[in-house]
Amino acid sequence: MAIEWIQYGIRVNSISPGYIETPPPGTLAAPQWQRDDWNRLIPMGRMGKPEELMPALLYLASGASSYTTGCDLIVDGRVLIAAGGKQFEVVRSGTGWKAKVFDGPLCCGHRPSVEVMMNSVAKNVGRRAVGAMLTGMGADGANGMKAMRDAGARCIAQDEATCVVFGMPKEAYERGGAEQLVPLPKIAATLQNLLR
Repeated sequence: MAIEWIQYGIRVNSISPGYIETPPPGTLAAPQWQRDDWNRLIPMGRMGKPEELMPALLYLASGASSYTTGCDLIVDGRVLIAAGGKQFEVVRSGTGWKAKVFDGPLCCGHRPSVEVMMNSVAKNVGRRAVGAMLTGMGADGANGMKAMRDAGARCIAQDEATCVVFGMPKEAYERGGAEQLVPLPKIAATLQNLLR
């Protein structure tokens, strides 16, 4: 699976699977303050394990409204990160789907909200979707995952033993959204099996 941040070209390195490769110096199409922020957190051209780089990626995503334009096509192997302060939906685009990023009210106290995104997946993707609820506080996304499951999607949640906070996965499971609880190291393989 590739992690691809469209505007920044971050992707899993194909030579060293499991590592994220940051773009070479001078290749970021972003305002100078964003490039400075990025370079302070992760030197350009550096490779590292996703767990080493993800805090910086999430930090950058949390404060930027321009990272995801809202017209990115959703394709196999791509992970899109919603911009902070915006809602994110999955909508039809021809024979596939695209990301829709928009100003919207808080939902479950959040913007972006997992609830909004999963409800849109239930409505627009239905049984062709799979979903996973990972560690998190509260119940954001629990009803949305139930809507996905009711629409025929296959859904799982992270088990308590491997969660930092067993809030969102617990709520998703107890409300009938997640059909099983899965340890974190087995989530990727479980999702792949559900796609078959």
